[in-house]
Amino acid sequence: MPETMRAVDIKDGKGHADALFINDSTPKPTAQSGEAIVKVKAFGLNRMDLLQREGLYPVPPQAPKTLGVEFSGTIESLGTDIKEDFSVGDEVFGLAYGGAYAEYLAVSTHMLLKKPDHLSWEEAAGIPETWITATQAMYLVGEFSQGKSILWHAGASSVSIAGIQLAKNSGASAIYVTAGSQEKIDFCVSTLGATAGFNYKTQDWAKEITTATDGKGVDIIVDFVGANYFQGDLDVAAKDARVVLLGVMSGTKLPSGVDMGAFIFKRVRFEGSTLRSRDVDYQGKLRDKLEEYLPKFEDGTFKIFVDKVFPWEKVVEAHKEMEKNTKHTAHEGVAAEGTGKEGGCFMRRWGGGFRGRGRGNGGMWTEKEFPGGVEGEKTLGGVVETDDGVLVWSTSEQSHPFPRKIGSQSAKLRIGFVSAAQG
Repeated sequence: MPETMRAVDIKDGKGHADALFINDSTPKPTAQSGEAIVKVKAFGLNRMDLLQREGLYPVPPQAPKTLGVEFSGTIESLGTDIKEDFSVGDEVFGLAYGGAYAEYLAVSTHMLLKKPDHLSWEEAAGIPETWITATQAMYLVGEFSQGKSILWHAGASSVSIAGIQLAKNSGASAIYVTAGSQEKIDFCVSTLGATAGFNYKTQDWAKEITTATDGKGVDIIVDFVGANYFQGDLDVAAKDARVVLLGVMSGTKLPSGVDMGAFIFKRVRFEGSTLRSRDVDYQGKLRDKLEEYLPKFEDGTFKIFVDKVFPWEKVVEAHKEMEKNTKHTAHEGVAAEGTGKEGGCFMRRWGGGFRGRGRGNGGMWTEKEFPGGVEGEKTLGGVVETDDGVLVWSTSEQSHPFPRKIGSQSAKLRIGFVSAAQG
């Protein structure tokens, strides 16, 4: 009788978040040629998971039915014909075609990286999809080179957070962002190093960027929004610009009156792309690039933002949380089997300079009821979710010793689960 494991499954194959459940009799995968079986310690939650759950995402034929593409864990076994330097017991993280919402998954060893000691399981699991997608958009599709300018829409999204840092480190002449609040813009500029940001709710971002560039426009534009931004992207595109479409959050049907003249007169190239549909060789080149970044994660040049961890029994709650917060920008979350402390949930501000951990609950953020907040309230720091947002506070002298409310339109969380696999 084949071995089984626990994995997140979907009742009737697709449905709303309430259809998710943990299936104790999921067949455990076996390693094929060139593959490893990884015992999952942490896995990421991505917007594509929500779409796949609803039956709205074109899953590659080689993907298992189980959700999840990014993870961290330990190698339990190896198949034949392994060309990379991996051994049983190695701590790794990586990218798979699917299957990460489980105790075990099978993955090509070419898509694995050894986890540095300085990265937590959660941090490692939050890197692959975000940073590889940003690298693909910027370099392979956008053809970035030193001295070019770039615009990242949804500046406080996980991919753009990575992309801004990549662009700054690679010598971009200017880095522009759009976002839906001043807080997010300040984060992109002050914390990540963007040149300038524009509020798409209150400003004509295309007009503002045209002014900021003295009419020259931007060399590379990375867009997650689609139809509603199509004309604006063409308006701010420089000559020989590249527009990279990674999402269609405003739909796929262009509004009437769109002027396509820029494709001819400015020689603009427009290209859409999804990472998951690419073959292993293509993804492997991006994995190799990611490996080059590892020293920069260690020295602090590149920063990872992890915001919330759930036990995986709360996968339904986590998906609902992400659905609330993906209406405006793409999000990504991190899940964990164990924290190295005593378990529990934690959150960090994402979209601001508030980082670090409190000392309560075994080293995690202290959580307590805080319905309205009192300025100067003495607590180690923590969070509480409300109907219209999140309260975040801290008494750290380096931070803000009073509650700060983030409205639901701007609350940006990265969500995941603590896996029960640890027992």
